[in-house]
Amino acid sequence: MTINQKWYEKHEYKSVDDLQLWDTNPRFNPSRKLETLRDCVEELIKDDNAKKKFITLITSIAKDGFIGLDPIIIWQNNETGFTVAEGNRRIMALKLLRNPANSPIKIREIVTNLSKSINKNEIEKINVFLAPSFKEAIWYVTKRHTSTNNGLVSWDRTQQHRFIVSIYNQYHHDPNELEKLTGFDQSIIKGAIYANHIIELAKDEKVICHLTPDEKQEVLYGNKISISTLERWFNNSKIKEAWYIAFVDYELKINSDINSFYNAYAHLLKLMINKNEDLGFIVNTRTMDDHLQKILDFLPEVKPLQESGTVKPTGEDTEKPTDGDTVKPTNGDTVKPTDGDTVKPTDGDTVKPTNGDTVKPTDGDTVKPTDGDTVKPTNGDTVKPTDGDTVKPTDGDTKNDNQERDGDPQRKSLAYKKHSITTENHKLHALFNELKKLPTKSYQHVSAAAIRIFLDLSVENYISVNKLKSDLKNYKNKKPGVITLTDKLKYLSDLSLVPKEAKSILKQLTNFSNDYSIHTLNKYIHENTTHKISREFLNHFWDILIPLFEVLVDMRE
Repeated sequence: MTINQKWYEKHEYKSVDDLQLWDTNPRFNPSRKLETLRDCVEELIKDDNAKKKFITLITSIAKDGFIGLDPIIIWQNNETGFTVAEGNRRIMALKLLRNPANSPIKIREIVTNLSKSINKNEIEKINVFLAPSFKEAIWYVTKRHTSTNNGLVSWDRTQQHRFIVSIYNQYHHDPNELEKLTGFDQSIIKGAIYANHIIELAKDEKVICHLTPDEKQEVLYGNKISISTLERWFNNSKIKEAWYIAFVDYELKINSDINSFYNAYAHLLKLMINKNEDLGFIVNTRTMDDHLQKILDFLPEVKPLQESGTVKPTGEDTEKPTDGDTVKPTNGDTVKPTDGDTVKPTDGDTVKPTNGDTVKPTDGDTVKPTDGDTVKPTNGDTVKPTDGDTVKPTDGDTKNDNQERDGDPQRKSLAYKKHSITTENHKLHALFNELKKLPTKSYQHVSAAAIRIFLDLSVENYISVNKLKSDLKNYKNKKPGVITLTDKLKYLSDLSLVPKEAKSILKQLTNFSNDYSIHTLNKYIHENTTHKISREFLNHFWDILIPLFEVLVDMRE
């Protein structure tokens, strides 16, 4: 890959508060939802050795100051701020020294004491190197951390796999582009992708449902499951034959009865976590080499597809309707409508499900669901639940609208039913009403993006109603089309007519070190980020913004 090397010869100063951690950093376990700085640090120091190293780093900075001999590499993505490609541990240390309240409990006392001993202004801005793009930042990271490029600080095997998979996903599963970007050859890329398939499959609900709660936690978040052991198991020709598996074109093909495969895989994980007295040893790389056949015989049998009455996959789903409309997918699962009952359309289109309810579509399409609610859409679309209009939420909530409490992070929807807004913008009204109904837990990504959209429309509404567009243009000295939402928020925070509480929220939004910032909202739209989207986080974000919405769109009870 040809790179203009001048960019990493020129340094500049950036505020530590404006630097964002790389949420797909290979040092982080992708199974964890890392929504805050504290989450990231907890993930980093989860084992004692890593904790000691991190405390040593913070102590060194507190006593000797920040010495930028090792470069901090960042890149900028649209208006989402500056993200750290190289130096995330050091940036975490600096952020904690500047604000020790964000430290995890187990190191907070140490960080707080160290923070008192330093002049925080001295670590407000640091020397960084700004890569022109994500691609060039990744080029540098690859050179530094991978053994294939004689890296100075190599990642371990798991971290290197995470890095490859992250870039592979970023570049639309194009191994050729990944090879050009990182210098990894195809065999290393394939190995990482295969390993990722194996470890992700271990976390599949159909596998971990066979585990105890403690075993499940270990698979998802622990360190007893060795990727090297799993790779050796799945790459062994004897296992491939016994479990009917193959790796083809960057995919793991399972040609066995899928349920027996899940069960056997779960029991293999059990043997890797705890010693089984009957087997006599824990399964690891060494014992696998010595006792492969014994382990295989000890595990539940993986059955071929023929024994389950299904057919082997051919690369495409095969659907074989019978008189009973039985559909047989190619992965070994047999799917029968209504839990094995036969669905028999008649001349009157009467469908008889398993629970005895008769669903009889008429000209008005009258449908009687199985949960007791009678929904009768007629030509006038009248819907009448039989239980007194109590709707059972689909996202696991048990609260009805009358139990909606202020500030409850577990509430069903972002927007409160009791609130209304005043605006002539019909789109704002429509979106607001939808946010009162949308279950946040079931539609986390939609809800996350909707907060950003609603804020953008509300800000634009306020600027338009108060005839501030011309003043905004002069303030930023930009053309209207290139003024970002961040620009508008900073502009409003300086306006004298904006109340103090709303100004405080605007300043929080434009502080990129704050988890509840415009940077986080922009990531929902402009990046492939999937963190900070839990229902609790999003509902709390909305609650923080309410005093601002009271100003922007006159939100009231």
